[in-house]
Amino acid sequence: MSPTDQEQVILTYSAVFDYLARHLQDYGAIMERYIEDERLAQSDPYSPIGIISTKDVDRSWGLYSFYPIVLRESLFVASFSQFESTLNSMCEEIRKAGRLSISLADLKDRGVTRARNYLVKVGKIQLDKGSTDKVTFLNQLRNVIVHNDSQISPDNGDHTNLRNKSSSWPSLTIPPAGRIFIKPEFTKDALDVLRTFFDDLRRLNTRYAP
Repeated sequence: MSPTDQEQVILTYSAVFDYLARHLQDYGAIMERYIEDERLAQSDPYSPIGIISTKDVDRSWGLYSFYPIVLRESLFVASFSQFESTLNSMCEEIRKAGRLSISLADLKDRGVTRARNYLVKVGKIQLDKGSTDKVTFLNQLRNVIVHNDSQISPDNGDHTNLRNKSSSWPSLTIPPAGRIFIKPEFTKDALDVLRTFFDDLRRLNTRYAP
């Protein structure tokens, strides 16, 4: 039996994001090897870039501390943007497939929250609560990175809530106050969560389980 129009949309966009996510994970692995190679070269006293001056000490601090975090944050934000873009495109195709009068732009929320509400309230799509909650966490984390320079404010209730939920993420450190620290494994872990969201979407709404 051929898939319905709605099933075909879900199957297509699940496959699209899975393809993107696997390649982003491969890129993340390449990036981590590059970071490690740079760190080793910097720490080698016989290397042309060995630490020999104050400038080199500053550069070493960047390679060991700040530089890797910025690269990981950039890859995470880019990955989450691809996830959001895929969801938005899928919502539009769900509208066309169901000949729905309400479009994504008609909803008041923004970003992933708006897409999630559209799928559930307008498209009547089932979502898995576990994977949806994890996506919500990643969305909140993305917002702190982008809008608050990755800084946790101790008097911000949303930040405290984010920190409390981070205990299930060993590849992520969120302090009571200060900068979020993303470990090398985090990008893969985050992309696994986003891939699982689409796997669950497919499992719950099509006859073609992943």
